[in-house]
Formats: sequence, structure tokens, C-alpha cells
Amino acid sequence: MGTRLASSLREWMGKHDLTEDDVGREFGVHQSTAHRWLSGVSPGASTLQRIAAKLEVSVDTLLDSDFDVANDSIGMAVLASDELHTKISRFADTISALATQDDLAVRDQKILLITAEGLIESVDELRPSLAQVVDHLKNLPST
Repeated sequence: MGTRLASSLREWMGKHDLTEDDVGREFGVHQSTAHRWLSGVSPGASTLQRIAAKLEVSVDTLLDSDFDVANDSIGMAVLASDELHTKISRFADTISALATQDDLAVRDQKILLITAEGLIESVDELRPSLAQVVDHLKNLPST
């Protein structure tokens, strides 16, 4: 998923002579996030809707999907997953940047550590149920 998004963004960038930095600024994200979009990673649902509006196309067109993302539970689950991935990536980037600051106060270091450990714990709690879903889907008969 996301290849249609990447090609649409590249086309829009070419028409307006924009760089990845420009795309990042336009949508309020870091250049590395714009780069991920151009590499095929879809943004979260709200950002995807903003991109679609800016490019004057539908979200379905950007996803090149055969279902109505706004009204389809599978589409919503995919978008929610993409949005969560984007948020976790943004959080990890922020934590990494802050953690490398030499002048970070001890109190702030502890807050970042607790926050990062909490996120790891949350992801670890989800891992077994997600693994069950993956195993189930892998064992479904092909149609």
C-alpha cells in the first residue's frame, strides 16, 4: 500500500518544483516522514485526508484501493494502523533527538525513560493478540 500515494506526491512535487523538505513543511511533518511517504509508507488517516485534499483527489485514489476507506471497517483498520505507526515513529524520533542532548536535565531524562519504557510495555502487551491475528490470517484458505 502507498505506491499510488508516492507517485501522486511525486507528480505534485514535480508540478510545483517541491522538495521533500517542502512536502514536510506543507503537511507539518519532518522531511524524513515525507521521505517515508515517497518510499511507500502511508501516513495516518487525518494526514492522508489532508494530502488528498491538497492534491484534489480522493483518499481511495491515493491508496489505489477497491473499497471505500471512509466506510469500510478494513480500510479504517488499515488507516488506524498506519496512523499509529506514524505516531510511534514520530515519538521515537522525538525521544531520540531529546535523549542525545547533552544538557538534558536529570528530571527530563527520567521522564523520557519512563515514557519510552511505557510505550515499549504497551507494544509488548499488544504483541500476543496481534500475533494470533497474523497466524489466523496466514492459515485462512486462499480464495
